[in-house]
Amino acid sequence: MIHNVLYFYIIICIAILIFNIAYIIKRRLFYKKPQMVERKR
Repeated sequence: MIHNVLYFYIIICIAILIFNIAYIIKRRLFYKKPQMVERKR
């Protein structure tokens, strides 16, 4: 039971990391600027 929960959380963490990396790559490709612009909604 415990191992299944740990694997579940690990998969979620990896998916979130991949999503964040893909978002950053898309942002850098679309916005090729040296400035770090962070807009907080």
